[in-house]
Amino acid sequence: MLTPYSYTLFVDPSGNNSTGVIGDYTKPWQTINAAINYAGTSSQPTGGYTLHIFRGNYTATQSVTFGAGKSISMFFEPNANLDVTLPSVEYWFNHDGGTASVNISGSGKSINYISSNFGVFKVGSTSQASPTGLQLNIHSIRVSSSNSSSYTTTGNGNVISSTRSTVNIDNSTINLTTPAPGASVIQYLIWISAGYLSTLDSTLEMSSQTGQPPNILDAGTNYGWLIWEDLIVSSPFSGANNIGRIKLQNTYLSQYGTGGGGAIKLNSPGYSVGTSTYSIFLANVYFRCTAAKMQTIYGYPKQDSVWLGGSLISGGLAPDNNVAPQTNQVYQYPTQATNLAIYNVMSSNMPRPY
Repeated sequence: MLTPYSYTLFVDPSGNNSTGVIGDYTKPWQTINAAINYAGTSSQPTGGYTLHIFRGNYTATQSVTFGAGKSISMFFEPNANLDVTLPSVEYWFNHDGGTASVNISGSGKSINYISSNFGVFKVGSTSQASPTGLQLNIHSIRVSSSNSSSYTTTGNGNVISSTRSTVNIDNSTINLTTPAPGASVIQYLIWISAGYLSTLDSTLEMSSQTGQPPNILDAGTNYGWLIWEDLIVSSPFSGANNIGRIKLQNTYLSQYGTGGGGAIKLNSPGYSVGTSTYSIFLANVYFRCTAAKMQTIYGYPKQDSVWLGGSLISGGLAPDNNVAPQTNQVYQYPTQATNLAIYNVMSSNMPRPY
C-alpha cells in the first residue's frame, strides 16, 4: 500500500543530502538541487516526483538538468526562497524536452521567490514533436534575474527560455533587473521559439538600462523586450491559424529604468511564415512604460492579428500607438480607431493591479 508521500522528496535547510529518503519527511534533503538531481536519476513514477520545500532560505551554485520526457513538481512553502549564484553564464533549471511537465508553485508572488544572477528556466528543444508536449507551469511565485549582459542562448540577458514548448504563468511575477547600462545590450524577459505563452493575473516587468528604441523597421535589435518571439508556431506543430499563440489575461506589463524597451516583439525578420491570424489575445492588459519606450506590440514584417477581449490601459502613449513606419505595427484586427475599451493615462496615475 502506497503512503501519501510515496513520490515526494522533502527538502529542509537542516536536512542531509546523503540520507534523504523519498516519502519520509523526517529525512529530508538539504538542498533543492540535490533533491532535483536525485529525482531525475530515479525511476520515474507517472507524473513525476514532487519536491516539497519547507520554509527557509536555500542557495544553489550549480545548474541542474532534467532528462527528456521526465516530469517534476516543486512546491515552495510560505517563506521558502531560492537564491542561485551561478559561476558562469547558464540557466539554473534545464529541461531537455519530450512529453512532460515542470510545475513550479509557491504560496504567493510576494511570499516566495526564485532568483538567479543568470537565466532561471530553459525548457524544450528543437526536436520537440509538439509545443504542447512540454509544459512549464509557474504558479504563485516570483521568478527573477539580475542579468546585466546581452542575451545569449546559454543564459544571459533573460529569465525564461522556451523552445517548442508551452509556458503558463499564473498569479506570478517575472522580473529582470539590468543594472549595467549599455546602448548595445539586448535583453528579453521571456524568450519563446515556436511555442505558446499564456499569462493570468501576473506581472511581467523589466528594469531596463538598455539602449533607446531606434524606431526603424527591425526595431528591437538593441534594447529590451518583455516578450521576444523568435519563431512562430507553424505546421506541423499546430493548425494553420495558430489560435491562442500568445494569451495575456489580467496581466501587468512594465518597463522602467533609464533605458529603452517594448512590450512584445513578434517573429524576427527572416523567419516569416506568413500571416498568423487569431495569434495574439489580450484581455485586461496594463502597459506601463516610460516615455522613451514603446507601449505597443511590434512585428516586422507585419503579419499578426491582435484580438482584444477587454480593456487595455497604457501609462504612456496609447497602446495602439502608430510609431513610424505605420505599416509595421501589429494592431490590425480590430483596426485603428475602432471603438474599444482602450485608455491612455498619465504614468503618475497608472494603477498597479497585479
